[in-house]
Amino acid sequence: MLKLSESQRAALASDRMAQFHERGVAHLRGRYPRETAQTTDADLRTLLDAAITRGKPWRVTSEFDVLRLSECLLLHGPDFAVTEAFTWARHILRRDDLTGRQKMTAIADYEAFHAGVSR
Repeated sequence: MLKLSESQRAALASDRMAQFHERGVAHLRGRYPRETAQTTDADLRTLLDAAITRGKPWRVTSEFDVLRLSECLLLHGPDFAVTEAFTWARHILRRDDLTGRQKMTAIADYEAFHAGVSR
């Protein structure tokens, strides 16, 4: 059986995170060129980290869904699902009967039908 040292595990985790950041920054820049034109890669990495952190209690944890949540943070700001303007999103994200994927799909559907946001 292969055993990894703590430093080896940390190095692998760091490498995976760097790869996720690279894919995430490319995704956001490719999908939202105007919205990211004045944003540094470092700021986009911070946004991606915020989506990871904010998504955990809502069970939004797959890469696909974290990227969808990062889009919400990019388009709506850091107060997404926090302020009164996003009560609708907070209600969706707090539902225990939905998976993270179902929550992000419900948010995308709401935006498409109620807010005119198409992704």
